[in-house]
Amino acid sequence: MPIWSKTKQKPHCLVTITSSDFVPGTLVMLYSFFKHNKWFDGDVIIYACDLNLQEKQMLERFPNVIFAEPEKDLSDAIERVVAVSPQLGPRKMIFYSLNIFRLKGYNRYLYIDSDVLICSDFSELMAMDHPMMCVPDRATYMGKAKDSITYLTVQPQSTTGQYWYRTFNAGIMFFTADWINEKNYRKLLGFLVPELYQELKHPTTDQYLLNKCFHKNYHLLPGTYNFRLGLAEIMKAQEGCTLDTAKLIHFAGKRKPWVHQHIERAIPKVPLFYEAMMKWQNAYHEYLGFVKQYEDGQSAQSLLSKGKGE
Repeated sequence: MPIWSKTKQKPHCLVTITSSDFVPGTLVMLYSFFKHNKWFDGDVIIYACDLNLQEKQMLERFPNVIFAEPEKDLSDAIERVVAVSPQLGPRKMIFYSLNIFRLKGYNRYLYIDSDVLICSDFSELMAMDHPMMCVPDRATYMGKAKDSITYLTVQPQSTTGQYWYRTFNAGIMFFTADWINEKNYRKLLGFLVPELYQELKHPTTDQYLLNKCFHKNYHLLPGTYNFRLGLAEIMKAQEGCTLDTAKLIHFAGKRKPWVHQHIERAIPKVPLFYEAMMKWQNAYHEYLGFVKQYEDGQSAQSLLSKGKGE
């Protein structure tokens, strides 16, 4: 089922997922995306949970925001999995990323987690024809594999089908229209069953399914498009990517730069968190400048396209 924009079908879409406690991250992600990607003229599709009216209005400052609901068959499958794996309950909405495969009608699809800071332009990706593009996950950067039954990171002794190589992080994904189809949606939905999730030893949601279906098929992007603080040393050694050259900083895991307790705990423990958090805070301050001008009556489209509010 296509989702149509408020005016007419757009060429691209940016998809994300948020909840009330993630709204600050979503606002900064969207602001920083528009700041650095002025070519983007698409819809922003948000799968949201437990948002109040004020939070929705904050997100709707950005152009062409659409609040969407997952397909019923996807929601039903998620509930069946959560019934036998209740530890996934608080994170079940992450499965909504699978609904992107039902969003027909766009030329390019960008899926970006809400705990991300955009630092640069992505237009070069729009010139690439690879149907699916992602950045490797921790296991791949470490030269290891994922056990397909338990989803644990392992050092395999064989190359049998039980072990997955070249697995990816599902927090940032780019697709062409060729990859968004009913066949891929049904393939993913067919594996979203309690029997598979009961065997997993590593708690995970959509990333397990997406790798199960596509780890052999995606085009590998460099870490600059999904820079994670916990992999900073490996990315620098293997690719020369650093915090300062990253096009996208992904605050994956439990530590978020908009939560005071997380900041206090992470600064002494996580290398680079302070520098990364300051980049996020600077972007938040710029976003507040955008808000002030927006509330003074200037249009968001004009502010974002001209780089105002920075």
